[in-house]
Amino acid sequence: MWERSELKEKGKASLRANYWKTVLVALVVTFVIGGGAGGASAFSSAASGMAALMGLGPAASTSEQHYELEESTEAEHGHEEGTDSAAGRNDASASAGRDSGIASSTPVAERQDAGEELGSAQMAAVFLPLVILFCLFMLLVVVAIIALDILVLQPLLVGTSRFFLRNLNQRAEVGECGRGFDRNYAENVKTLFFRELYVLLWSLLLVVPGIVKSYEYRMIPYLLADDPKLTREEAFAQSKALMDGNKWKAFVLDLSFLGWDLLSLATLGILDVFYVAPYRQMTYAALYEALRYGSDSRVLPVASDEAAPVAPDQSSPVAPEGLQG
Repeated sequence: MWERSELKEKGKASLRANYWKTVLVALVVTFVIGGGAGGASAFSSAASGMAALMGLGPAASTSEQHYELEESTEAEHGHEEGTDSAAGRNDASASAGRDSGIASSTPVAERQDAGEELGSAQMAAVFLPLVILFCLFMLLVVVAIIALDILVLQPLLVGTSRFFLRNLNQRAEVGECGRGFDRNYAENVKTLFFRELYVLLWSLLLVVPGIVKSYEYRMIPYLLADDPKLTREEAFAQSKALMDGNKWKAFVLDLSFLGWDLLSLATLGILDVFYVAPYRQMTYAALYEALRYGSDSRVLPVASDEAAPVAPDQSSPVAPEGLQG
C-alpha cells in the first residue's frame, strides 16, 4: 500500500535534487502537452470545432431570412399606406386616383420584390463561397491539431514520463524526453491514440465514466516509458491492473494539490511554473513507482527498452533482477 504523504515527500526530494531540469520538463508538460493528464483534449477540440461549423450555416441562413422578412414587411406596410390614402379622396377624383394609384403602385411593388430577390441572390453568391472556404479551413485546422497531438505531443508525453521516472532515483537528463520517438514509436502512437479515443467516447456517453476511464488508463504513458516494447493490449491491461482499487486514492492525491493551485493563481502562475507543476509531476511518477515496484523500491531500470522489467510481487516488494543496487 502507498501513502500520499510518502509520495509527495519523494516528489519534493527528487525535485530538489535536479531542480532546473525538472522545472524545464514540467514546463513542457504543462504548456506544450497540456498537463499530461490525457483525456482526449485534441479530440474534444475537434468535436467543438465541428459543432461550431455545423452551427454556422443555420445561423447565417436564419439571419438572412430575418433580413428578407423585415424588408418584405416594410414593402407591404408602405403599399397599405398608399391604398389607405387613396381611399380618402372625393368620389370622382378618388375613382380616377385609386385606379392610377393601383396602376402605378403595382409595377413599383414588383420592381421592389425583384430588386430584393436580386440582392439576396447576389449576397448568397458572394457569401456562400466564403462560408465554404471558412469551413474547409477550420476542418484542416482541426485535422492538423489532431495529427499534432497524436504524432508529436503524445510520444513527447512518453518521453517526459520517462524523465520523471528516472529522476526519482538519479539525476535525469532532458534528452530523455525524446525517447518516445526512437523506441517503438509506431506502437506507442497507436496505444496513445486508442487511449484518447476511449476516454473521449466514454466522456461523450456520460461525464463520470469518462473520468473513471481517464484514471484507469492513467499509467499508460509511464508503462510505455518504462517498457517501450509493450503492445497496446498489454499497456491497457497493466494500467487497469495497477489502478484497480487505486482510482479514488489517485483522485484524492489530485485534490491534495488544490491549495497549491490556488496559491499559483494568486501569483499569476509563477509559483506553478517554478514549483507546483514539477512537484506534481514528480509525485505522479512516484505513484507509478509505488504501484509497479512497491514503496520500498530504490531504483528503476536503467535501460528498460533493452531488458524489460519484471514487476515484483506486490505483497512483498523486492527489486527486480537487472536493476542497480
